[in-house]
Amino acid sequence: MLTGEWAESKTTQVEFPDDSWKPFHIVLKIAHLQFDELPNSLPFEDLQQLATLTDKYNLAKAVRVALDRGRWLHKLKQDCMVWPSSLGTQHFATMTSIFQCDSDMFFIISKLAVEVMVDVIWKCLYHGSGAGMTRLTSSLPDHITGKSYDSLCSE
Repeated sequence: MLTGEWAESKTTQVEFPDDSWKPFHIVLKIAHLQFDELPNSLPFEDLQQLATLTDKYNLAKAVRVALDRGRWLHKLKQDCMVWPSSLGTQHFATMTSIFQCDSDMFFIISKLAVEVMVDVIWKCLYHGSGAGMTRLTSSLPDHITGKSYDSLCSE
């Protein structure tokens, strides 16, 4: 975006009106190798914003450096180890996919595969059991739910 024939490459200031400053600040600290200034943990909302920014601007390789140093996904990973699974399990699956944390992603996809159920009229996918049953969100990556999931279950 900052090189080539893009409008942004011809200006000294680039605006990102749809993006929060917090994840950009983290990414800039990573890009400038200021790892000692990165937080030890991130609240879930900040982690979601970082995942969104990472996905939008294809920053997985850069952000993974910080993920590997810190324990930003640790709480989500702990939360998805319990039975029945919570919505956090789906969030963890989405984030491990975006951040390209392959071993965690394969683990959580396997866990979801064992736990997923289809309702009696084959309209929606769920995971968990009883009162802990949670509908699979359509925001999960296609390689987790399959491309036809949106056609099966309308929000």
